[in-house]
This record gives sequence, C-alpha cells and structure tokens, in this order.
Amino acid sequence: MLPITQDAQRVNLLFQYGVLDASAIIAWADAAIVETDSPPHALLELSTTASDRTADILSCLQRLSEGAEFWPALRSAIPQLRDFVTLHPDRAERIANHLFLTACSFAVGDVPEDLDFIYRFDDAFSLAREGTYGETETVYREFIHEMGRFTDAV
Repeated sequence: MLPITQDAQRVNLLFQYGVLDASAIIAWADAAIVETDSPPHALLELSTTASDRTADILSCLQRLSEGAEFWPALRSAIPQLRDFVTLHPDRAERIANHLFLTACSFAVGDVPEDLDFIYRFDDAFSLAREGTYGETETVYREFIHEMGRFTDAV
C-alpha cells in the first residue's frame, strides 16, 4: 500500500477529475482506517463525512495529502483515469483538459518528461472536434495508448 499521504493525493486527483464519487472516497477512507494502526484524525473525519459535503471531503483529502509528492501521485492515478476513459469515451476530452490544467497549475514548465503527453491532448481533442486537424477517434486511441504506458508499468 502507498503511504497514506501519496494515496490520499491520488484519490484527491481522481475525485477532482470525476473518476471517483463521494461514496468511493468514503469507502477508501474506511478501508485505509482498517489497514492503519493509528489512523490520522483527518482520515477518521473523512470516513464519517456525509457524501453530499464535497467541500469537507476535499478538505480532508487535502489535509491527508499534505507532504505528498504530486507527480508520483498523478502517475499512480493514470491507470484509473485510463480505465475510466475506456469505459466513458465521451469524457476523454474533459479528462485531457483537466490533465492539461493540472500541468499548468502545478508545473509551469516542469512537467516530468514521461508526463509531457498531457500538454498535447487538450489541443488535439479540440482541433479534431472542430474539424481543423485530425480525427477524434484517432486522438482518443492515442490518448488511451499514452495512458497505457502507466498501466503497463504498475
């Protein structure tokens, strides 16, 4: 199991991207409590948070992920992102956009080389959708392929 801070950052990303819902987050917290000898207070709080209290869930996840390394957490979230996009191809462009915005927010040019692909697909989907360049299905397959590199590494 990942250290709780790293795993909390991964779960936080998946929640913000819409891959996990509140009930999945609470179930994750419950499972983490069982596996932890001395669970942090924020984990206990998260476990008992009502699923309609999104701000409280995000707050608990933020506190739990303090000190986490962002890029390894993102890498560990990519296999679930890929699975989600495979099940919901209509959401691929939104996930690509969210990844792009994440890179812009956290990196300012310092995205690790293996994650450079997240800069490319936001524009690629947009250009294909508008009929300017490429085809949406081709962009989708390439996006899945790029994320697959992280699935294969797990």
